[in-house]
Amino acid sequence: MNRASVGLKVSIAFAFLILLLMGIGLLEFGRVSRISTDLNEILGRRLAKIGTAHDAVFFANLSFGITTKVLLLSHRDTETMDALLAQRATNTARISDDQRKLQTAADSDQERALLANIDVARVQASASIQRLLQLLKDQRPDDARQAMLTITMPLLADYHDAWNTFIQFQVDQMG
Repeated sequence: MNRASVGLKVSIAFAFLILLLMGIGLLEFGRVSRISTDLNEILGRRLAKIGTAHDAVFFANLSFGITTKVLLLSHRDTETMDALLAQRATNTARISDDQRKLQTAADSDQERALLANIDVARVQASASIQRLLQLLKDQRPDDARQAMLTITMPLLADYHDAWNTFIQFQVDQMG
């Protein structure tokens, strides 16, 4: 064998090895790119869920503030009360819409269970608030205030805890 043919064979083998490595690198780059895209999509969905949950909590807090204002009004100005209750109804509709979005986007049984916990806590708190409003309509503001302290506030705390648990679950899933 002469030196030229050995050099040619080594050069061809080396070129083949370089092409093979480049091909593998391109394939892996494509896989990494797909993985990155999938991860960004998953994180985007989780961030959207967290944002929707934060919106719902925001409107729940506004509604609670409105309920407190109605409860603490020293005089029964029906026009003011009606305006406040209309705003509360708008907030409640927003919360319901946010909950529907989250239920539609739920990916796991655990997520659906957390949303069900939110729904149960919301129904209980809403029923208690409706009872307060009925006591006010019945001209029993002292009873309404007492019920707010002893019944409604703990239910509202449970409702907010349910939201916080859901949000923490979403944060943990992102990790």
